[in-house]
Amino acid sequence: MIEVTEPGSAYTGVGNLEAMEEAVNYQRYLITLLADLGAAAAGGCPFLDFGAGVGTYARHARSLGHPVLCVEADADLTAHLAAQGFETTTLPSVASGSQTALYSFNVIEHIDDDVGILRELFRVAAPGAPLLLYVPAFPALYSSMDRHVGHLRRYRKAELVQKTANAGFVVDRCHYADSLGFVVSLAYRYLLPGATGKIDGRSVRQYDRLVFPLSRLLDRAVDRWMGKNLVLLGHRGPD
Repeated sequence: MIEVTEPGSAYTGVGNLEAMEEAVNYQRYLITLLADLGAAAAGGCPFLDFGAGVGTYARHARSLGHPVLCVEADADLTAHLAAQGFETTTLPSVASGSQTALYSFNVIEHIDDDVGILRELFRVAAPGAPLLLYVPAFPALYSSMDRHVGHLRRYRKAELVQKTANAGFVVDRCHYADSLGFVVSLAYRYLLPGATGKIDGRSVRQYDRLVFPLSRLLDRAVDRWMGKNLVLLGHRGPD
């Protein structure tokens, strides 16, 4: 087995994660992605949440009727997940071919060997298991916010597709999301070069209520070409 480097302890972006709890419309969108993942797998099947963080998406998955195995390396976050009733583990401890559906939201961009992690996710995936990835897009948008939360990169669509395929997965579709977020992020990088990268609940609420719904409408027309994030849905083929 390869050595896997997962997100480390003392994660610096916890404040931003907590602020994102205010993003109601954004969370609803991610619930639809989790529902799509569930539709691609057997109803009520267990999910593996890689990089579960504070448990935001694990709670959404559980609300859809899916037991969730949380993979999280940060000790404080692991304790927080356990207090919410989630089973926690590390990726090397997961048995090969045991997971019926896998997802990871805004995690693999934190990891130096992202291809190695994708190969480990392939290892633990059962034949036919779907995979959902949600990552930041476009290197040109990399800003102090990315640095603050520990992002090592933002992805081009072709890059994400190629890396996922190289890990062994079949890529079913990949598209951009949050098209207006692309414009806002570009402005943030170039108009606020001295920003700390920290976000607060008030600014998150404003963007979520006023901009994100419009962004989702625009996505229907432009998600092939632009967006602040990338959504990839693939699966492990039959062995």
